[in-house]
Amino acid sequence: MGRYIIRRLLQAIPLMILLSIFLFALIHLMPGGPEGVLFNPRLSAAGRAALRANFGLDDPPWLQYFKWMSRMLVGDFGSSFSTYQPVSGIIAARFPATLELFGFSLVLGHDLGSTPRDTNRLSCDDDLLLWPLDAHLSLWSASPRYFRGSVASPAHFGDIDARLRL
Repeated sequence: MGRYIIRRLLQAIPLMILLSIFLFALIHLMPGGPEGVLFNPRLSAAGRAALRANFGLDDPPWLQYFKWMSRMLVGDFGSSFSTYQPVSGIIAARFPATLELFGFSLVLGHDLGSTPRDTNRLSCDDDLLLWPLDAHLSLWSASPRYFRGSVASPAHFGDIDARLRL
């Protein structure tokens, strides 16, 4: 079992690297690039140049990626553009509520996902009225358990507790 876990973790490393490259490229391929998100349209040319230098957007993309990745690996996620607080502090403040919601969703999703479905009785070949129910149950059983748990949680139906609000 330990070898299996180690093997799966080692397989996740190239996937995470490819995902980071994909997301970095996606940000740079957006119309306007990263500047379109960051800059005020009424900003002067000197202000734009200062912001480009401040964020390192003057560097070539490969160097930007390696600088970005090296900061990510040490936990420096930069500052929020809206609150100007360190992003790592914002994540740390919301992490306990996220774990609580994840745990509740996982337990509830496991309970809802472990009930077997009688596929012989709900065959949509004979009765067209059962087709929507069969389609719904097929989608429900194919969805990940944590998704089923979060959809069925009381937070989804009612007012979300103040701890979970952003």
